[in-house]
Amino acid sequence: AVLAREMTEKQLSQSVIDMARARGWLISRTPTWRPTGTSPGVPDLILVRKKGDSAEVFFVELKSQRGKLTPEQELWQDWLLSATGTAIVWRPSDWLSGRIEEVLR
Repeated sequence: AVLAREMTEKQLSQSVIDMARARGWLISRTPTWRPTGTSPGVPDLILVRKKGDSAEVFFVELKSQRGKLTPEQELWQDWLLSATGTAIVWRPSDWLSGRIEEVLR
């Protein structure tokens, strides 16, 4: 319990990333500074791993032992828990053809 209280979010993050890499996960980490266009509350990590013909994905929010979710993080967690996913590659031609607009409608 003492070690958990003393572990920082940064230390937890690095530990999770190191273990995920060692076990073959693809990892995307949201920068601590929010890039332009990124909504507040986006989870810290996206972890993806192939399992046979399919894959599993985790959207992970990391907190210190006493850390609390912000309202934006709670919203992301709520929506992601009820989401179904699609992987898409978009190119400028998709924008110009209206294909992107069709998907986002």
